[in-house]
Amino acid sequence: MVNVEQVEILKVDSHLEPDEVINNLITLSAESAADVLVECLKSCSTVKLSSGVFEQIAIPILLKDAVVMILWITSEHFSAQDVQMLKGFSKVYENFLSIVIESETDPLTGLLNRKAFLPRLIKVARLIKEELDDYAVTPQESALSSKRYWLCIFDIDKFKVINDTFGHLYGDEILIDFVKMMKATFSELDSMFRFGGDEFVIIMSKRNKAEMMKLCEEFSHKLSIHHGKEVQVTISMGIIEINSVEESSELLMKADKALYYVKETGRNNIGIYEDLIQDGSIVPLKIEDDIEIF
Repeated sequence: MVNVEQVEILKVDSHLEPDEVINNLITLSAESAADVLVECLKSCSTVKLSSGVFEQIAIPILLKDAVVMILWITSEHFSAQDVQMLKGFSKVYENFLSIVIESETDPLTGLLNRKAFLPRLIKVARLIKEELDDYAVTPQESALSSKRYWLCIFDIDKFKVINDTFGHLYGDEILIDFVKMMKATFSELDSMFRFGGDEFVIIMSKRNKAEMMKLCEEFSHKLSIHHGKEVQVTISMGIIEINSVEESSELLMKADKALYYVKETGRNNIGIYEDLIQDGSIVPLKIEDDIEIF
């Protein structure tokens, strides 16, 4: 059995630039790990280096041929048997990761599915609470950002008519093109979900209200242009600001209430729950304590 000094599974953040990825990995490990981690990233293969006092090994964990994590271990010495054992462990972890991701992915569009939604929304609520707590403790040092997280729920207007008129295969093509447009419009920092059929949800990363609205309107406009000559594709969207107080099910139901209002009043529009309450378009949603959505 290998006698390890230090072992870490380091996440490779695909949202960062290459130099930032390296700096982040070094921060999570040690300055002395820079060479072995850089070589592991570049070669997408196992790398072992000796610094005289101890040896290091970096083993990539791959998903779709991309390094998503690195198993980094230090020891006085790695035998060939040790290396094989560690590579075997990383392969088991890689397979487990693939299974988890597959279980959270919509097979048609490649977006996250409904199962993946709740943990991510809870994570965002936790981040919001931490920011508020920091501000409460040290208001001079922790300025509250004017940017917020947003929950957007939307579907394609009269999608059933498209399916019934042109067939389900054409409907699937519309959905695939629709998702391509989503990915081209929204950021990788935004979590995008297909709940089923033509129902989609986005947990939008921090933006102020004007930025959020501009992006949603841009997405809606792109859709009408892209499909205008063949099929008129429009969307109705309901939005609510995410907070750390309400349950995930409450937030989703309130965004859905805003969506329902948009669909009842002509479709092809965007409704923000708080604004609709304020101008009297809808009444506040009363949540029963025993209602469970998930």
